Amino acid sequence: MKIKQVAVLGANGIMGSRIATMIAKEESITVYMIARNHNKINHNKKSELNSTERLVYADYSQAAQILSHSDWIIEAVAEDLTIKKKINKIIAKHAKKDCIISTTTSSLSVQELSKSFDSQARKYYFGAHFFNPPQIVRLCELILTSYSNTQTASKLKSFLQNVLERKVIVARDTPGFIANRIGFQLINEAAQAAQKYANLGGVAYVDLLLGACTGRAMAPLATLDYIGLDTHQAICENIYKYTCDDARNTFIVPDYLKRLISQNKLGRKTNGGLYKIKQLPNGTKQKLTYDIETQTYRQFPKKTNSLTAQMELLMREEKYIEAFEVVKKTKEEGSIIKHFLARYISYSFSMIGNVVDDIDSVDQAMINGFFWAPPTMHVQLLGGVKETIKLLQKENVTVPNSLQTWQQKASNKQNYSDYFRV
Repeated sequence: MKIKQVAVLGANGIMGSRIATMIAKEESITVYMIARNHNKINHNKKSELNSTERLVYADYSQAAQILSHSDWIIEAVAEDLTIKKKINKIIAKHAKKDCIISTTTSSLSVQELSKSFDSQARKYYFGAHFFNPPQIVRLCELILTSYSNTQTASKLKSFLQNVLERKVIVARDTPGFIANRIGFQLINEAAQAAQKYANLGGVAYVDLLLGACTGRAMAPLATLDYIGLDTHQAICENIYKYTCDDARNTFIVPDYLKRLISQNKLGRKTNGGLYKIKQLPNGTKQKLTYDIETQTYRQFPKKTNSLTAQMELLMREEKYIEAFEVVKKTKEEGSIIKHFLARYISYSFSMIGNVVDDIDSVDQAMINGFFWAPPTMHVQLLGGVKETIKLLQKENVTVPNSLQTWQQKASNKQNYSDYFRV
């Protein structure tokens, strides 16, 4: 597959600009960044863009000429079906024959978006969901529709893997695809738990329990803050609307998140969401966390939880299984961790056959998309399949058939220290 020219529509957005920058690192490719106002790209994304002649800024008045000569057109506009369809009409009008067209949607139906194109163009239309920031997060979910040309899909997968150095997972066109479906389930349920345990510390309390000690490079609510509360809401509401499984209610966005969104406190991008950095008079920075009960920000608490302290101590001695034995025997905080372990494993294995073909795809999605310890590793740490099934039954979550029949392969063994960085 020869790709010499790429056009990114919606390049003034964070993902659009970063995807364009990533692709432009390839010396043989020229990338056109199309936005409503290309001066806005220069102003807002200046620090993120390489000073290279291979990045060309443009606005929509130049789109016809650019699109008609592009080998790959990437739509990266706002996560809104109406807006994306509007942009697709422009692409459909000007794209050359056999041009690859893809959307960066993280949760909308790729099949539905493909209907903006004629029968010929639909063959070359795909979902190529990159993760933020793509320079660091290597996962790319490749989504085919019922119209997609499989040979072209194979070539595009090869290009993504070999040229752009992506870890490509082929997922079915289902709400949230694979990584976001699992990741946002846990993140939003963690947000619900923060409200439930607001009197114990809320956001900071839940993040402490579900962070490094349970195999996450970034704790779930810190991840939500990084992604953006508005983006999180859009993804969760779409998954809630179009799915019907035993985890559906865990996608209901809590009221305090909606309140923050209405106040434009969207997370890191507005320096105010679940966390906030305060500049002190002496020049130092202070980390604050949102207090759900008072609806104000307070100083981020020091780590004082005895359970996580025990786990960290054991993990530093590489006693990972022993650390999880402590969780099994501990009430209160231990019960919270056990519930989230059970849900993560259950929901991950339930994706097999519905969204992806095998558990390895799930593992790789969570490793490369979220930097989380894969679900199969948690099965190992809990003592194997039988012990894991007991936990799932106790926590009243579904025991998928794929878990009951799963057998660990020798090649699946991984180093615990890669994921539990305490």
